[in-house]
Amino acid sequence: MNDLLDQYENGYWRDYRLTKSTFNAFVNDMRRAGKLQNNKGVPVPNVKGLYQVVVDTRGTDYYYAVGLTTLYYNSTGFVGYADWWNFDHKAWGTRTFWGEVATRYGSSLFGQPFMVIYGVTPPENTIPKN
Repeated sequence: MNDLLDQYENGYWRDYRLTKSTFNAFVNDMRRAGKLQNNKGVPVPNVKGLYQVVVDTRGTDYYYAVGLTTLYYNSTGFVGYADWWNFDHKAWGTRTFWGEVATRYGSSLFGQPFMVIYGVTPPENTIPKN
């Protein structure tokens, strides 16, 4: 989380690229927590054989840093990750109470939103920023 907060506050104006080991650890942790449902994925428009699934990290150690994120998979397994890191506050009740408090606090910090990304994804300009 500290790396992501540093990226946000210091306005590096570029994507944050996950390492392969960080991506694999995230996927493995989400799998152990029962958060991966690749049978619920939807095809990525204009990218044959690539599917996307939104992962809710609630109840895991990643929740306050990630919240919701998108994983991409194909016939070989999970191959990509994308998340717009932006402290976007939601209506009360959408997140846990403390998750929303943390997000609203974060949105008061001076910083620049950025994309956290890894591996095989659709073209970055087509990834929703929400």
